[in-house]
Amino acid sequence: MTTVKPPIKQHSQQSNATSLQTATLQAKRGGRISPCMIPIFAQSPGLCLHSSVGKLPLNWKDYLRNDENKTELFAFLPVELLSLLQDIRIVSNVGSEIKSSVSLGSLLRDISLEGLEEADGRIILHSMDIACGSARRIVIRSSDTDVLVLAVSFFHKLQKKGLKELWVLFGVGKDRRYLAAHDVASTLGEKKATALRFFHCLTRCDPVSYFASRGKRTAFSAWLTDEETGAFYKLSHPSDLPLPDDLISAVEKFIVRMYGVKDEEITSVVGARQYMFATLSRSVQAIPPTKGTLVKHILRAAYQAGQVWGRAADGTKTSSPDPWGWFLQDDKWVPVWTDDPVIWAECTALDRYDCKTNCGTQRC
Repeated sequence: MTTVKPPIKQHSQQSNATSLQTATLQAKRGGRISPCMIPIFAQSPGLCLHSSVGKLPLNWKDYLRNDENKTELFAFLPVELLSLLQDIRIVSNVGSEIKSSVSLGSLLRDISLEGLEEADGRIILHSMDIACGSARRIVIRSSDTDVLVLAVSFFHKLQKKGLKELWVLFGVGKDRRYLAAHDVASTLGEKKATALRFFHCLTRCDPVSYFASRGKRTAFSAWLTDEETGAFYKLSHPSDLPLPDDLISAVEKFIVRMYGVKDEEITSVVGARQYMFATLSRSVQAIPPTKGTLVKHILRAAYQAGQVWGRAADGTKTSSPDPWGWFLQDDKWVPVWTDDPVIWAECTALDRYDCKTNCGTQRC
């Protein structure tokens, strides 16, 4: 991957993500710090964003840990920036509307953000708008791997609008570096670069879980066949349910190979589980998931890659995650792990029981 610093101006966007990504991260955040409209001082001399009331938070980390505080802060910043920086093009969301310090391009005009759930996808939408406005070089500043993957996967589409180079200023502090997303996309080719969206979601992204004991390097090494690339490519675009059996089968074969099963006659996770557990004596944590669990995981990955990110470049509304391996519980989206019956509820007779604690549940 190319990591050089181009002599170019930066275009950045910041927005608070919602929906599935928020639901999977909110549990890690703390309580709310008392809200206030705070004065913000820009680095440029003579430029001051302020409000008539409020004080700076004593602890910014704690203040920004809560979504309500960030919502209020992000509602304040774009309004002030848009009014003060008339000589620089700034595009941001104010509520559910896209606002600009200059006239909006046709791509963003009349678009509502109510159906655009993630800030990651909005970055691609703004990049498409910039490319349609004759820009030849774009820099996205982000420390999120999801954004880097989206930049690579959408480059060829942006290239058709005239874009020549797409850079990502990745990392923080001394670890920041410029990554040439256009070089990576050109090396992979258009189809595989686009298919990278589903691959990334399948092997872990912010809203989607991962396979135990299998990282992305192992998974990428197992990505070998055109059949898999074709399936990943299709699932990186909006799809209808139910997903075709041939796509499920292609992903299943990939998972079997990702877990190191080299026997070409074993193409299902059922066969792989039996072979690895009974023949190779692997632990339960080191074998593939059940077929029911895998199908739900594929649905969640396909929803994120196709229904959410696949619509990012045109700004169309995202469909509900309800039939895609999620269900709504207490106003939060929770994964449906499997529709299979719980084994200890169906099979209470054991040939061997080695519990040392006499817990009585028989779940071990």
